[in-house]
Amino acid sequence: MKLFDTDKISANLLAPEKIKWFSDIPRSFKDIPAAVMDRLSGLAKERAAFSPPDYGDSYGEYFRNGNRCNFEDMYINRRAALADLAFYEIFSGSDEYTDKIEALIRLICSEDTWCVPAHSGIKPANATNHVIELYSSETASVLCTAYRFLHDRLSPDTLSLIRTAVRERIFIPYTETDDYRWMGSNGEKVNNWNPWINSNIIFCSALICADMNEYSSLVARACSFTENYLRSISDDCLCDEGVRYWNLSGACLFDIAELIYDITGGKTDITGDIRIKNACAYPTGMYDEYGNPANYADAGIDFYPDCPLLIRAGKRTGNALLFEMGRTLYRPERLRTIHDNFYRQLKDILTAPDTVSGERVTYPESMFLKGIGVCTLRKNGFFASLKGNHNAESHNHNDAGSFVVYYKGTPLFVDPGVDLYSRYTFSDQRYKLWYMSSDYHNLPVINGRTQKNGRKYTAAPMKTGKLYAETDIAGAYGYESDFPCHWIRRLSIDGGTVEITDRFDCPTENTRLHYITRELPEITGNRLIFSCGVTAELIGIGNIYAEELNLTCENPPDGIKGDAENRHPDPHSLLIPRLLEKQWGQKSLWRIVCTPICGETVLKIYPHSGK
Repeated sequence: MKLFDTDKISANLLAPEKIKWFSDIPRSFKDIPAAVMDRLSGLAKERAAFSPPDYGDSYGEYFRNGNRCNFEDMYINRRAALADLAFYEIFSGSDEYTDKIEALIRLICSEDTWCVPAHSGIKPANATNHVIELYSSETASVLCTAYRFLHDRLSPDTLSLIRTAVRERIFIPYTETDDYRWMGSNGEKVNNWNPWINSNIIFCSALICADMNEYSSLVARACSFTENYLRSISDDCLCDEGVRYWNLSGACLFDIAELIYDITGGKTDITGDIRIKNACAYPTGMYDEYGNPANYADAGIDFYPDCPLLIRAGKRTGNALLFEMGRTLYRPERLRTIHDNFYRQLKDILTAPDTVSGERVTYPESMFLKGIGVCTLRKNGFFASLKGNHNAESHNHNDAGSFVVYYKGTPLFVDPGVDLYSRYTFSDQRYKLWYMSSDYHNLPVINGRTQKNGRKYTAAPMKTGKLYAETDIAGAYGYESDFPCHWIRRLSIDGGTVEITDRFDCPTENTRLHYITRELPEITGNRLIFSCGVTAELIGIGNIYAEELNLTCENPPDGIKGDAENRHPDPHSLLIPRLLEKQWGQKSLWRIVCTPICGETVLKIYPHSGK
């Protein structure tokens, strides 16, 4: 059954000038909490002195040496400055920065292309061939936000410039082709690109379209293409792209549902559909009570949840846990006003709580996200998550069977995350980046093998129960295809102890266990002593030693055994700034290397006083 009844939506569609934006929110633009207004004012003041640098030849740097950061930083900063200044004027009623806003609009509209070089491969991008991709749709969104909500302050020439640019660069190419892979028109499996772009198309068309036929067509196409996203994800509508990209996939699906409500005057409301409910529930199984994520796939440990979004989604979908998660984790300094969907940012500001809560949410002890094979256990201050599934996920890391463990908000056993993207991130060289490899996750090397990428390299379906989960991960190493081998990994919490038990029947001569830790623990015999008051005891293990993982360079340091194949292939890789150091707030992580001495090992994690 389709989620969108396009005939009903078209029949109920309001003309852009008749839409009462955000009518479901009782707060007005002039009734924003002081802390939020202070945040907007501070961002605007920082941007007031912003002088956009010239792009120079930075666009071509991506093709020369793989660096996409230098151009994208300048590109994003132009749009972030426009957003910060516009948002302040929208909510303050001021015209203090209007001249600066108009100058930025003219600058952005003068760019030859809104397509960033990393996305130009889908079609050649230039001044006459406009490509619809993530960044170009976001550019249209921020321009249209200024057009609609600062309409009385912008000059007629500026308003005309926005209408012309968005129509020529976005609306016309969007209606003239079905060939973009992210549309999914030819049966392709699509990911976050689909709902992310489509949500922006709906928002922009509802803000500036003067022709009702064009407007109705754009909305209908966006809804039709979004059905292809629903076909591509799990039956329970969960995101296999990690917490960062849930914000730009499942959350964008909710944005579309809210947009449909707004542009039909509340006559079409799909926020109660089970698919929307399931998609929105995802964060409750992926974060601890302090806002630290189980950062599988391309996500950093510092990716804090969008709390006003969670509050709103929890309320609209009837998910009390999601609502409370957003309410208790909300901090005004975390309020996003830069990178994500601008429709959502407006609603986030309007739904931000008046005060900061000092409470903590009580989560269920066991939560299983079946469609993506992730199980989370919580008890006595511990947050422990086990990931199964396969190695062909969107934004995949070879990490089937990996886990994370945090204690009272302190990450102990961790996923390294992902560094800044380069030309190699989404190429056939992806798994030569060390943080994509199973060698640098909480996983074993089985008889000399690391995990391989591809749909056939998969963990067995996860078995779960009260405070335990287990899966056979041998298939992710390719063992099912050549000779029988089993590696059963079980995560459980018994009282105040987290246990990771590995039972296996493969040779142990070239087998070792790797554990990635945030700090260098004190190694005493078979125990790892952490500074937060936690001990990890290793049973069935022989030799134990620690290796430093330097986060300030692309490659693991020299001297780590067996890692020659994990070197980055690009001699210019150090031109790419490091993000991992910023995410972790430190220069190193640590890899604990252990040699099993029998076919069963146990990692027991407990507070010092617990044993």
